[in-house]
Amino acid sequence: MPTIQGALGPGFQIVILYLLLSNAGHANDFSYLRENDANGNVWEIRLATASPPLNQIHSWYISAFNSEGHPLTDLTLSISGGMRAHGHGLPTTPKVSAEISPGIYQVDGIKFQMWGEWQVQSELTDQHGNTVGNHEFEFILAP
Repeated sequence: MPTIQGALGPGFQIVILYLLLSNAGHANDFSYLRENDANGNVWEIRLATASPPLNQIHSWYISAFNSEGHPLTDLTLSISGGMRAHGHGLPTTPKVSAEISPGIYQVDGIKFQMWGEWQVQSELTDQHGNTVGNHEFEFILAP
């Protein structure tokens, strides 16, 4: 499981972007984590900075593309997460503020209140409530 070394400076953001690039050489690097979901959709994480903030509300950009590289667009994205080992969720309720580009969704209101192992689930649904794609990212936030 990837480990993210934490920092407490203002303005830190996590950016999750799908890039049509190889993941070679970055297998244990959270900033280049690329994974497929059960439907064959591709999800990739890339950090905008060296680490996410602790106890600060920040934004993510989440991108998802199908296996052919086409963006999963005009869908509803929902985000949840927490610390399974501690039995609690995120201290905030992240919300999608916009689809800023085809298949790239801005999520505001994310906060991690402690160091440790986190899970963040993302799910895309169509206008009928059918799941188009979903994925759970796991990582360790460490000081």
